[in-house]
Amino acid sequence: MNTFENIITRRSTKKYLDKEVSQELLEKIIETGRYAPSGGNSQSNHFLVIQNKQIIAHLVKMVEKAFSQMEITENMYRSLQNSINLSKKGGYVFCYNAPVLIIVANKKDYGNNQADCALALENMMLEANDLDLGSCYINQLK
Repeated sequence: MNTFENIITRRSTKKYLDKEVSQELLEKIIETGRYAPSGGNSQSNHFLVIQNKQIIAHLVKMVEKAFSQMEITENMYRSLQNSINLSKKGGYVFCYNAPVLIIVANKKDYGNNQADCALALENMMLEANDLDLGSCYINQLK
């Protein structure tokens, strides 16, 4: 698949198969994230891969609890408002039951942390698409 085709065919996946992703494919995806540009070439992103279903379920509960305690504000974007409302009702699953979570993190006080993480994630989502794997960008967690 060429670059243009990869970019225009990538979509956010919100339904996943209950199927393990191989170590080889995960390493390819992470490697593309490592090659993303970063402010000042800091290369300070950290990559955390979670495949353990119990840990993912625990994270889902933690996120739902935190979101259920949030208040909706005037300038909040719609998907975050929807997530808060779903959390208050119960049953909010921020990761759409994906079998793998890849968290890209950076230094909290680094001024370019969100941009650097987003660049890495875009590379990784394009690689996942090229490998016929679904992905979804979730930027509601800090």
